[in-house]
Amino acid sequence: MKQKITTIRGVVRPGQGRGAEVGARTANLDVALADGLVKGLYSCEVKIAGIRFRGLLYYGINSLTGDDCLEVHVLAFEGELVGKEVVVKTQQYLRPEKKFATVAELQAQVRKDISMVMSCSSK
Repeated sequence: MKQKITTIRGVVRPGQGRGAEVGARTANLDVALADGLVKGLYSCEVKIAGIRFRGLLYYGINSLTGDDCLEVHVLAFEGELVGKEVVVKTQQYLRPEKKFATVAELQAQVRKDISMVMSCSSK
């Protein structure tokens, strides 16, 4: 699916801290910022305090809570993002949103998604 590049700017909100449980800590953003964005997973560029990182942006159903979410996993970033502004620029639509029945299924998909983005961006 061809999706236009979208830029989202927002302040990271506190989440439930369960991202580490599935192998990908995420920065939670206000779902209202996803206005016009097709639900699913995107490769993206994330700018934090002027520094660029690669990332994965997900907009859709959160398998752990059942609620809609907008969250970004920033690759190779260590530190706390709550309260900080991030600028996320989508690059490529990777797949539609998906609800997982178990945490193990979600963990396996997260590993695949991260691996795919890492291998594509290293070429």
